[in-house]
Parts: sequence; structure tokens; C-alpha cells
Amino acid sequence: MNPLNRQKTVLVIEDSPDDAAILQMAARKICPEVCFVFAEGAAEAMDYLKRAEQRAEGPLRPDVVLVDIGLRAMDGFSVVEQLRELRQLEGLKILMWSGGIGPDLLARAMKAGADLLLQKAVSYDDLAAEVKRICDIAREVP
Repeated sequence: MNPLNRQKTVLVIEDSPDDAAILQMAARKICPEVCFVFAEGAAEAMDYLKRAEQRAEGPLRPDVVLVDIGLRAMDGFSVVEQLRELRQLEGLKILMWSGGIGPDLLARAMKAGADLLLQKAVSYDDLAAEVKRICDIAREVP
């Protein structure tokens, strides 16, 4: 398969079942052509990425990773730092999201290696705008 024609994939690392379900519902409606894969935490995401590592391209390799800052077992900053250490994921777009955003949080996210910090939406319209933004970023990845 031509890598330019393959389906775009977003790996979402989110341990809140409610947030994951709402995001998945919005993604299916707003950009059904983009595959959203969900991992409940860092360990599950790393297992997924190890499988993806064995296939440089294809449906397992994500184009974008969205990491919740407030993961319970390992915080999102640590997850992003680990992702940035994986040489085979060099150039991967990593987004972080949180219920609240301030200058300190933004600085920590950028220092960890995130490309962008998004705020978790409080309304469906806001969520739809963020999902569209995530899908647009995924579509831009060659």
C-alpha cells in the first residue's frame, strides 16, 4: 500500500472511560476516515507502539498521539518523554490535553516534548472543534 494513501491513525492515551467514549463518538461523526485507537494508560499505549515498531508503516503506526496529562499510573508528561525517546517515532506529532490550561502547564508540556496542548472541551461544540483540529493535524502527516 502506498503510505500516502493509508488511513491516518490517532492513538489516544486516556484513562477516563467517559472522556474516551465522548471523544470516540465525536471522532466517528466528525472524521470517520481517521482511525482513533484508544489506550487506557501508558503501559497499554507502549504495548501498542511496540507492535507498531515492528511495522514501520501501516495501520498500527500512529500519525498523531493524543496524551491526557492527568493519567493515573504515569502522568502524561512522563509518557510524552518516553515517546520522544523512541527513535522509530521521530517526527511523530504528539498532542497533550487537559481539563485546564495555563502558562505553567503549557511550559511543562512543551518541555516534555509535546507539539501542542489542547484543552478538554466543556461543550460538544468545543469538543467537535478540537476533534476536527486533531483530524486536520493527522491528515497533514505525510
